[in-house]
Amino acid sequence: MYKLVLSTLAFCALSVLANPLEVIDPVPDKNSEKIDLVVMTSPVFPHPPAHLFCDPVGLHFRNATEICKLLKNVDSNFEGLAPVECKDPGVPVEIWMHGLLNGEEVHFEKRFHDFCHAKKHLGLLAEGLLPLPSTLPH
Repeated sequence: MYKLVLSTLAFCALSVLANPLEVIDPVPDKNSEKIDLVVMTSPVFPHPPAHLFCDPVGLHFRNATEICKLLKNVDSNFEGLAPVECKDPGVPVEIWMHGLLNGEEVHFEKRFHDFCHAKKHLGLLAEGLLPLPSTLPH
């Protein structure tokens, strides 16, 4: 199982941290997490047109490079997140989101049944098409 942490900052940079939870201790050490992707939007998201810039800054999460290759070819609204082929179907994913999303503070945790499902929902959240996580139970 993977745990992804999506942090959105006021200047619209998204940092995605991934930690494979295939260890004996199911509780990951917060200090051991590493940023695998840095995604930035220009101009300020969500005001279109926005261009996405993505840099894989670590090899801790094996899908980092694949996601960045996709995002570098996507303009505006994260529309390219959903159609990416999932190479690990059925692997559970936990999403942790902390920071600012669409101008509101967010602290949220959600589990998805696989990586593609999670990516699709991350895109919808970024576009503001789903309720902000702060409105969901913690």
